[in-house]
Amino acid sequence: MDPRTQASMGFPCPRGLCSPDPRSQEIEPSRAESLRKCRWKQKSDSVHELSSASGKRTDVVFFHGLQLGPAHEAHLSTWKSRSDTPEVWLKWLHEDNPSLRIIAVSYDASMKKDSKNGRMDIFQVSENLLHELIMAGVGKTGPVIFVGHSFGGIIVKEICRQAHLTRSLGEDIPAETTLLQNLRGLFYFGVPHRGSSFTDVLEEINFEKGELVDYVKVFSKDLARLNDVFDRLCEKYEWRVAGVGESLPTLLPNGFFGVIVDEASARCRDFIVVKEDHFSICQPASKTSTSYLHLVNFIDKIQVKVKKTATDEQALPKIQVGRLKSLEGEEIQQLLEKGTLGFWGMVGVGKTTLCKAVFNDLWNEFPYTLFAEGVKRIPGDEKEFEETVLSFVHHKGKKMAPAPNLVQLRGKKLLVAFDDVEKEREIDLLRKLSRLSTESSRYIVTSQNRQMLFKIDSIHIYEVERLHWEDSKLLFKKLAFPDNQPLPKWQQECMEDVVQKCGGLPLTLEVVANYLKGCNSKDVWQQLPNYLVNAEHGETVGLDKVWMLPKISYDNLRPEAKQMFLEAATFFQERLVENHGWRHGQRLWTLSEAKLLWSMMYGNEALHWRTLVDRSLVSDVPEDSAIRVHELLKRLGHSLADTDGFKIRVDSVGNLIKILHDGKCKIKNVHTLQVVCKETSSQFLSPKLCIRCFLFQSGWISRCEHLFEHLPSDSICNMESLRFLQLVDCEFEEGKVILPRSVVVFSSQNSGKYISFPESSPLVYLSMKAFKIERLPESVCGLSNLRFLHLEAGNLLSLPDNFGNLKKLQQLKLVAQRLKELPASFGWLEDLRKVHLDCDQLKCLPETIGLLRQLQELNLGCDKLVSLPLSIGQLVALQDLSLRCNALEELPDPFGALVGLRKLELQCDELLHIPESIASLKQLRELILLCRKLRSLPQSFGELEALQDLCLQCDSLESLPDSLDDLQALQKLNLKRLCSGLSDTSESKVEYVTVFAYPGVFRTIETFELHVGNPELNEYYQYSELRV
Repeated sequence: MDPRTQASMGFPCPRGLCSPDPRSQEIEPSRAESLRKCRWKQKSDSVHELSSASGKRTDVVFFHGLQLGPAHEAHLSTWKSRSDTPEVWLKWLHEDNPSLRIIAVSYDASMKKDSKNGRMDIFQVSENLLHELIMAGVGKTGPVIFVGHSFGGIIVKEICRQAHLTRSLGEDIPAETTLLQNLRGLFYFGVPHRGSSFTDVLEEINFEKGELVDYVKVFSKDLARLNDVFDRLCEKYEWRVAGVGESLPTLLPNGFFGVIVDEASARCRDFIVVKEDHFSICQPASKTSTSYLHLVNFIDKIQVKVKKTATDEQALPKIQVGRLKSLEGEEIQQLLEKGTLGFWGMVGVGKTTLCKAVFNDLWNEFPYTLFAEGVKRIPGDEKEFEETVLSFVHHKGKKMAPAPNLVQLRGKKLLVAFDDVEKEREIDLLRKLSRLSTESSRYIVTSQNRQMLFKIDSIHIYEVERLHWEDSKLLFKKLAFPDNQPLPKWQQECMEDVVQKCGGLPLTLEVVANYLKGCNSKDVWQQLPNYLVNAEHGETVGLDKVWMLPKISYDNLRPEAKQMFLEAATFFQERLVENHGWRHGQRLWTLSEAKLLWSMMYGNEALHWRTLVDRSLVSDVPEDSAIRVHELLKRLGHSLADTDGFKIRVDSVGNLIKILHDGKCKIKNVHTLQVVCKETSSQFLSPKLCIRCFLFQSGWISRCEHLFEHLPSDSICNMESLRFLQLVDCEFEEGKVILPRSVVVFSSQNSGKYISFPESSPLVYLSMKAFKIERLPESVCGLSNLRFLHLEAGNLLSLPDNFGNLKKLQQLKLVAQRLKELPASFGWLEDLRKVHLDCDQLKCLPETIGLLRQLQELNLGCDKLVSLPLSIGQLVALQDLSLRCNALEELPDPFGALVGLRKLELQCDELLHIPESIASLKQLRELILLCRKLRSLPQSFGELEALQDLCLQCDSLESLPDSLDDLQALQKLNLKRLCSGLSDTSESKVEYVTVFAYPGVFRTIETFELHVGNPELNEYYQYSELRV
């Protein structure tokens, strides 16, 4: 027997090809503790993460060698340094290069086989490690480098072989594919590629060897076959290889002294030999050790190559704000779960930039990438378009030459980005690529047209929103003032004005900031905001891009959609009523109201509106919300409307006549006409004396017609395309003037007295404010399409008996101080939804009001109204009821039948009590009582189970019902005017004492408003969640 073998008898088995601590089987406890201080994070049974990296990272994975037995700390001890204070030197890598994520793996590497250890062969070990590495996300977001010591290098090869085998069998598992493609290099510390003669020594030792030992025998056919497959994989995937070999012999406890893995077996590409033994070769003493420097240099070369070869990586702005700044890698992965990510938004909002950011974050995971910017602008027929787009294909960051065709991309894993999709040909090519490539391929698409994105299967659509104010200022300031110097006050103020006009669009901010960069002219800065508001289509050099792209979007619309956009950006952005809103103040048109008008003008209004929304020309809002259009697009709309003769707005009849007679304006094309005479329409004008009737005229309450400007009747009546007509303080010559049949909206203030409406008129909205009118024109009741009627007529005495013929009327506002009654036909308005009556002399409502089964909102401001009809209980759809009727003394018994009521406001000074039937209003959420003579509330008050907001301003209220404690849903309580009856004594000013006797109320309410002015209220702040 060889003397070395004899010397080994009675010693622990040699630890060659294994963890480099020949002196003991286990790590000493004190040293193990110091190694564990590196704060390893165990990702799974075998994968341990030492350090993580944010953003783009490189995963470096370390594999230890064979072990004598179950050495659980091998993933630590193998990589301990030989410095004065031993530590796991792997952390040095992360300290020098924070983009590295360091991982060490452990596995059953026992050379001795027993009942628990050494029973797994190389296939099983590698299979398990591959699975656990994938679960740990190795190679998911960036390059991977495998580092192996001794037998660990053989394990690395088998892992690569199994991952490739999975692909070759047609099992396209995305994770395995990604790992192979992102594996960029393998580094070896003393790896026996061609076996080790040291294993001959093991043959003479009397114990059962583990399954892994035979793989490192010299002339092992299994190892030779593995090397053959691996060499071909290296060539296929272009993996870099480097290694370090030992030159010094290794002394083992059994007396063996020799080189464990000689140069002939360890040599590979980019190989060096160092003066170290088999163990110290991977135990550098410092960061200047040759073996450590060789590994660092290897990692650096790979990272540099990855960066240099990424010719398809997209350029991003140096200044990153808003969504671009906060985009995280994990969020991107979530967005791409469906396979395709679509960025949708208006022009200039930053879709392309976000697309590039996502592409740059992901391209490293895909062997084949394609980024096509501005695809809708690529010329040529379908075949030429396809060839051009495929010429952008890259393989591992390098542009492919010659460009591949679709067949050559079959079965490839692709990352495809199509920017600015607009046509069917782009969607068709995406579908072809999707059918040919693997299921793990991913697609990023941007479009201003959401409808195009809907045509893509399995897409997650992300709406790109405008920048917030602070981000807008930051982006603009850094672009316009790169030196970051303090600004003078005038320039700071001008900058904020300019930024506000840019409306949070990155493109506009960038164009305008570059235009103003280096400009110190105060006049230029001050004039630019007005220039942007007036939408001059970029005639100034350097600003053309601001308007060019939105104008292209508009030009691609169909004629009906163009008209609707112009109306949405101009007319429907104005107030619905000149001086009064529907209820309290002014308001904008809602989408549902605009659609009613469009249904009369164009038809298919829902389809056209969806086109505008999908193209991001208007905001997607609920039907009952105001139409919203971005400020940039509003200004574009106004500019287009004025330029095309679409809209005429003048401040005098004289100016209108000039426009109509200058030959440039085509009367038949005029769509919107607004004649608002400034000289007579201002509310604050000085009084004027009419010398013909000797009456003073002051403000907008016109009493004299002689001072009005007279409109050109013939010209207006010949406007065949006129849709919207607004007249303020101007009048036609006396005589019957028939409104053009095309008009759908007519609004007049002190105007239109002599106008009549044609039969079968499409008029949908009618607003007339004229104090001289004593009766409605007969033609009004013939407006069969009328939906909105707003009438303010101080002298109006009555409504026609056939007023009920307005069958389609949905909203009615009537302000008539002298009107005393409503006709019985009022109840025939079966489609009426909202009614607002301000009629001081109205004493009663017709019994037929109960027929208004669609009525949802009833607002009565009628001081003389004494009672309500019994039929009011039949208004089953009523949700909002406001009674500002000071003469009203009682509510009728059927009042409790209004079970759908959600809001009730009673401002009735003479009302003495509330009926017990109020308890039936189970859906009531808001109750406002401003009743001076009301003394008590019904005991059933506590049964209002849905009541959330209660306001009691009743001077005579003497007590609150005990059931107040039962209002479990109450959130807000307002007691502003409490009478002295609520206090404990007549002289006391502590008016809150009785209120706080209901503690159940304060368990739920969030806001309590009480006007008492008493400092002792502080002692009741025990309700800590209450806002008083």
